[in-house]
Amino acid sequence: MTGCAAPERRSDGAPQTERIETVPVSVGETLRLARTGRIAGGQSAPALLLCEERLREHGYLG
Repeated sequence: MTGCAAPERRSDGAPQTERIETVPVSVGETLRLARTGRIAGGQSAPALLLCEERLREHGYLG
């Protein structure tokens, strides 16, 4: 016994290779995290920044 566990499997049977954690934060804080490079993920931060004006128009930002 090595104490190592087999990786979990996704619904399609492929091994789970990453852990995604969801953390609830305000829209303003999310944009701050995107600007400071604290959001990991190649497309997430730029997508948020591109949506900033629309988020403001719809009342999600003061």
